[in-house]
Amino acid sequence: MVIHFLQQIQPPVLPILQQLNDDPSNKNGMIRQCMESNVYFYDNLSKLGEVWVNKNGPNTLTAGELWIEFLRYYTEQFDYEKNVVTIRQFEPLERYKKGWFNKTIAIEDPFNLTHNLADKLSQKNWTLIRLVFIQARQRFGTECKDRVIQDSDIDWIQDYLFDRNILLLENPRKLDKANKQTAEPLQSLMGIRIDPKYHQS
Repeated sequence: MVIHFLQQIQPPVLPILQQLNDDPSNKNGMIRQCMESNVYFYDNLSKLGEVWVNKNGPNTLTAGELWIEFLRYYTEQFDYEKNVVTIRQFEPLERYKKGWFNKTIAIEDPFNLTHNLADKLSQKNWTLIRLVFIQARQRFGTECKDRVIQDSDIDWIQDYLFDRNILLLENPRKLDKANKQTAEPLQSLMGIRIDPKYHQS
């Protein structure tokens, strides 16, 4: 999921190795057959800087800004019902082309193209993952009103940003008003039904 995001963000941080070739006109050079799958990827690292030319220049976002964009991408932009997470192509890969219609996320194995890496993920655990993404997006994307984070020690920052009571909604009473106002619309937007049994540790 991280690699996919870093390939999709503009300007991209990572190249899509399956779409690179020393000679773009030679499509046969982009075939490396293994069983029934084409497992080709560009592996000439010494020439990668020449082959992968980012027309928009390098991505200048900080690690923290990329983290916020990662959370935004998977809570607001990626269409889970329609698309598959893939690192083989920039263009959207639709579920119907793979025949994957499970109710959780679909992640394509880049070397075994018939394998959905998330096919064993239960709907319960997928609900938890999406809930944590929603809460993390709110937690990391909202300014702390009670304290200046830059002036705080690392232990306090970790406790504040990674509070499992907030991320997992294990203790809803601890949610401040802003969190409640944001979490409910996001949950509705993403089609998540929060079942109390999912909040158990």
